Amino acid sequence: MRSATSLLLRGAALAAALLPACASASKDEPALEAGRVFDFEYEVVVPETVDLAAGPLRVWVPVPVNDGRQTVEVQAMPAAAQTGGPDRHGNVFATVLVAPDSAQRSFLWKYRVWRSVDRGGEDVDTRLITEEQRKELYLGPDRMVPVGGPAEGAAREAAAGKEEPFAVARAFYDRVLADMEYKKEGTGWGKGSTQWACEAGYGNCTDFHAKFISMARFRGLPARFQIGYPLPAQRGSGELGGYHCWAHFYVDGYGWIPVDISEADKNPEKAEFFFSHLDADRVTLSYGRDLVLDPPQQGEPLNFLVYAYGEQNGKPVTLQTKARYRDLE
Repeated sequence: MRSATSLLLRGAALAAALLPACASASKDEPALEAGRVFDFEYEVVVPETVDLAAGPLRVWVPVPVNDGRQTVEVQAMPAAAQTGGPDRHGNVFATVLVAPDSAQRSFLWKYRVWRSVDRGGEDVDTRLITEEQRKELYLGPDRMVPVGGPAEGAAREAAAGKEEPFAVARAFYDRVLADMEYKKEGTGWGKGSTQWACEAGYGNCTDFHAKFISMARFRGLPARFQIGYPLPAQRGSGELGGYHCWAHFYVDGYGWIPVDISEADKNPEKAEFFFSHLDADRVTLSYGRDLVLDPPQQGEPLNFLVYAYGEQNGKPVTLQTKARYRDLE
């Protein structure tokens, strides 16, 4: 066990290492300091093409949780909804069982969210798993995110001669940023595959962070995946588009440090900020990959969960997920 003195010294060293990133990002921070408060609506629609008479339909949705970076208050939820979890990642799920004779095809959850700038640190949440459990969980492989694997060569090259965890993670961040291009062309991208990221060299946020996580875990740095929705930086209201994801790596004595490499690729002027910071313009819906829901789905573990998932007679059903936001003064 480390002594209190050694942890303090380590924390001081890490704080010193963080100073360049913080200083370079300072021009972005005044508008972000106060964080963000907004109402968030998550609606699931069962399309008319789904024949409810064929059998009961179970719907699962992710429930945003308190984690020290966001505080969530439930405003409304469907009367028939039940809550399950937490799972091994600490995720909470809401489920609705739609009966064959049901006339209801739309289900709405409403939340109020207080979101702060994520500057790293320990989790503070109600998800009933310890930091030690988290660290252990996020050192192992996922189906599409092996430990090392095709990213091992890049990890060895990028971190050659580096031992300090923060410096190693920064080397991996820079390497993924150099190797990858944010682009959505053809098929194969968007699955969060380390193999794809290494071979194709482009993709979306899932692919960028799959490669980073593989590299970090290869060097013994716990690294985890988060997914949710991005909000426009301009305050207002409206419907949200597609999902967004990012990652954290863990350093003893400091906690979970965020990275958003795909946003850094799209906004090179914020590359320093997105190593060790996340803006408040987002809401987290779930953690981790290869998810087993509660109650368990009959199909394979889910690659990740941000949009609603449904099963009827043991087979997946395509649902529509709509998300909206409204900023509060």
